Amino acid sequence: MPQYARGQLEQLQTKFDELEQTGVFQRPEDLNVVAEYLNPSFLVKKKSGGFRLVTAFSDVGRYSKPQPSLMPDVDSTLCKIACWRYIIVSDLSQSFYQIPLAKSSLKYCGVATPFKGVRIYTRCAMGMPGSETALEELMCRVLGDLLQNGCVAKIADDLYCGGNTPTELLSNWRKVLTALDKCDLRLAAKKTIISPVSTTILGWIWSRGSIRASPHRIAALSSCTPPKTVRDLRAFIGSYKMLSRVIEGSASILAPLESITAGNQSSSPVVWSESLTTSFYHAQEALSSNKSIVIPKPEDLLWIVTDGSVKMNGLGATLYALRDNKLLLAGFFSAKTRKHQVTWLPCEVEALSVASAIKHFAPYITQSKFQTCVLTDSKPCVQSFEKLCRGQFSASPRVTTFLSTASRYQISLRHLSGSANLPSDFASRNAPPCDDPRCQICSFISKAEDSV
Repeated sequence: MPQYARGQLEQLQTKFDELEQTGVFQRPEDLNVVAEYLNPSFLVKKKSGGFRLVTAFSDVGRYSKPQPSLMPDVDSTLCKIACWRYIIVSDLSQSFYQIPLAKSSLKYCGVATPFKGVRIYTRCAMGMPGSETALEELMCRVLGDLLQNGCVAKIADDLYCGGNTPTELLSNWRKVLTALDKCDLRLAAKKTIISPVSTTILGWIWSRGSIRASPHRIAALSSCTPPKTVRDLRAFIGSYKMLSRVIEGSASILAPLESITAGNQSSSPVVWSESLTTSFYHAQEALSSNKSIVIPKPEDLLWIVTDGSVKMNGLGATLYALRDNKLLLAGFFSAKTRKHQVTWLPCEVEALSVASAIKHFAPYITQSKFQTCVLTDSKPCVQSFEKLCRGQFSASPRVTTFLSTASRYQISLRHLSGSANLPSDFASRNAPPCDDPRCQICSFISKAEDSV
């Protein structure tokens, strides 16, 4: 029992009584169960006022084996949400309490109330082992068809319904309410926002089909002091990279900082020279110039502008989406190549840049209903691709191998003059090194090079 004053203990008991009336708790004798373990419970103050009952299942969790489930990730959920021009944001009300516990689990879910003895959880609770996967399975059962149709997105107990017109949004919202009502599930009215002009979703600002970085997300990075250790600097760089899709030239901005962390122990102190300090503050200033981007839809015609730099060992690309005869910015990409590639021919690096950009933006390319067009300022690459389409091979085996990626995704490759290719050219000349051994893009670049 927490060390509460008398008044707080009465509040805790009141909360137990409220939940017992709704069937979340029952007496052990009513369930014909003997409690074998009591989990500590306490009150947590809510932002909206009042208190929430929280039970710590930490010890029980060590002996539990949650059921497997495919949990939605933030990035895929964000990609779906960002495509909608109109949205409704809501939250399930007491969602975990909708899930009954198995008879065999009841004896491990006991709690001690301040004044009325032991009670047993009969329903699932937040923090209970396996509660997240159980809720995920429940929502898939209830909203599976709507999730498949792409008009609903969810993550945990957060629910998003969208459409591209007000009429479509209303129709989809009715379907959601009908599905929830059939299963006696409820939404939190105070947390339901209907068709906002802009709103914060998963740490990003959504506004009429585009996303940009949230000021709260940027504030911590833009106001922090220079990290003292390599571990802290890597944490800063990692958080910064999460915003790379909306910050132009993030590769060049982070390059001086990443060069310091390469090959050093996490506990090593960072020696802040004048130039390094300038680079750090420049990175913080660049956060204010973040761009608003759109997430490509299947109906969009995609254009990828690529560039590779031999001297700077960098690859860069910019993705655009043609929607309603308007060319919209859809994201940036940059990566570092190996140092020995400085001996490669320019056309070979350009071909690697094309292949890497296609690999990076592949999820959008495969879902598009139209043929994606890649623009490069390398005429030899365009000519080699044309030869490949005719069943002929380029004089450079590297170029042929790299450009085979374009044929795999049914890409159209065209020439673009260098003067019109500034964003990708800048990214390729200022790409930062990447030390993550699990990075898929760097792994692809390495495998593509070694495959020749």
